[in-house]
Amino acid sequence: MKKIISFLLLTFFLISFFKSSYASTDTNTNTNTNTNTDIFINNKNEAKNTTELEIHDTSNNSHQKLFSEVFEFQKKWRLPSIVISIVEDGKQVWTKGLGLKDALFKNSDTSNRNSKNIKNNNATLNTIYRIASLSKPIAAMAIMKLYEDGKIDLNEKCSKYLNKYFNSSNSNYKEIPENLKNITVYQVLTHTSGIRHYDYEKGEKENDKPITDPCDSMCMYGVLEEQLLFPPSCGYCYSSYAYNLLQYIIESVSGESYMQFLQKNIFNPANMTKSGLDHPVEGIQLEAIPYRLNENLNSTSNFESSCQQYVEAPAIDVRWKKSGGGIASTVNDLSKFAMALDNLKILKAETLTKVYTSAKLPDGNLTQYGIGWHIFPVSDDKNDDNFWVGHGGGATGGSSYLLRNPKKKIAISILTNLQIRPSFLGMLANRLAQVLYPNIPTFKIGSDAKK
Repeated sequence: MKKIISFLLLTFFLISFFKSSYASTDTNTNTNTNTNTDIFINNKNEAKNTTELEIHDTSNNSHQKLFSEVFEFQKKWRLPSIVISIVEDGKQVWTKGLGLKDALFKNSDTSNRNSKNIKNNNATLNTIYRIASLSKPIAAMAIMKLYEDGKIDLNEKCSKYLNKYFNSSNSNYKEIPENLKNITVYQVLTHTSGIRHYDYEKGEKENDKPITDPCDSMCMYGVLEEQLLFPPSCGYCYSSYAYNLLQYIIESVSGESYMQFLQKNIFNPANMTKSGLDHPVEGIQLEAIPYRLNENLNSTSNFESSCQQYVEAPAIDVRWKKSGGGIASTVNDLSKFAMALDNLKILKAETLTKVYTSAKLPDGNLTQYGIGWHIFPVSDDKNDDNFWVGHGGGATGGSSYLLRNPKKKIAISILTNLQIRPSFLGMLANRLAQVLYPNIPTFKIGSDAKK
């Protein structure tokens, strides 16, 4: 009898041991409850181990609600992958990656989907995605760094800073076009310049022409010769063409290349180690392969048949819109960007007050856009607990959103490798915030955010 009891006890111990070991390695049921993961770690090895770690406690009701929201969203929009990071006061509170960065298994062993290669294909917090127009807040903060250092006047005409470009031997234009002469830097930053946005029917947004110059793209579609949509400061029109000019203003004033300036003044202070120009040769390689839905399949096709429902998106060259939509990054780096702003590692508090102030039109109406950020809700009270800002982006094979509460130091970063309206990602971020934090209103994240 004693031998039987000893055998049963040993069997029970072994079963418990292996069950525990299996659960600890199952990335889909990560039960790590460490909600104090510091993303500002100076030791690179320590940071790598920490920031790859998903924070999802299956016994936590809020975490399960967050997971359900994201899972249903991914299923609804048939996303190859989606990655989310929620941080508060410099600490990660919930993170999750769903899906594959290489949905067609182009770079994986397709003969065995349970292989190590497929496991390494999972989208993670450090997977590099195309962030598209989420590049705009980065460009705007770079301009504000020059403003803070006394090197640029926001109310000065852009022509003062663009003269160097238009008079250079590298430029195809020897004088500044008339419609750019009376526009100020502030009006470009707040989308009140009157310069129009892309014409989607002409395919201007997905320009696949071999150009690297913002002005060449504007000339190609007649933007430099067209009349402004309205006199500067008298209206609001979200415009990537206008934001693309910020690259030349930064280069002219700083004497550095655009990416050198970003590296020194944005990426380095924020410890953004996996962000750069969205270009495989001159910048960094996308790790989340850009996809489009296979138009030959109907919407009722099996969601699980990932190899059939996607086609790889055509390659695009974003060098002509570096400041308007040319950056690639990760959710970890976007979280670091937000936290660096909140902790005054990039700009001073008084500068950020100006950044988060909505532009005002002559009729007194607020545009709901400050300097590089949409403002939610429209409010002049920066001390309001529900004062939030955000920005999204969408381009071929990628969409993004970053929603922030600067006072509470909360940031929700979302990336996916399929183009959908960024406002949809913004609405998801809003719902995730409502799960974790009480009394948050439903924001009006409208059509402007999709561009």
